[in-house]
Amino acid sequence: FLNRWIVVARSEELAAPRSYRVVELGTQSAVIVRREDGSLRAFHNTCPHRGSILCTETSGQLSRERLVCPYHNWTYDLDGRLIATPRRMPTPDFDEKNFSLYEVAVDTWGGFVFVHFAGASAPPLHRELAQLPTRFARYGFDSLRIGKRIVLDVKANWKLLVENFSE
Repeated sequence: FLNRWIVVARSEELAAPRSYRVVELGTQSAVIVRREDGSLRAFHNTCPHRGSILCTETSGQLSRERLVCPYHNWTYDLDGRLIATPRRMPTPDFDEKNFSLYEVAVDTWGGFVFVHFAGASAPPLHRELAQLPTRFARYGFDSLRIGKRIVLDVKANWKLLVENFSE
């Protein structure tokens, strides 16, 4: 699954600037953030310094345009660049450019938010969707809104659940 575009949210779940949402897919965790200009960015939810989880809540609102690691307070802007390293002793061989967050590709279509863990090397979403936008244009997916969300943890074969749900 991680080598494909995957729907993980609706755009309205990240409507406000600085809102974020953490998505868990298999063994991977990503954080999606809405920047002040309205664009979305996504990164692995892991600090490159010591591997700490960046965002421990599943969603929320950042107080500033910053992601701050709770372990050593390394601070990243919403482009993923390291911008502050409190309590780090200065050394001549340290280059902040080598410690950016690991990018996850993010794009939207029809109000759905997609991620691709290949980052910058992911194929464009529009190419993957091919004719789907044209085929489904009359459904008005952009105007849909979440009415209710139910999350169930079921100890069963996922294929059986998907098949039964599809009937």
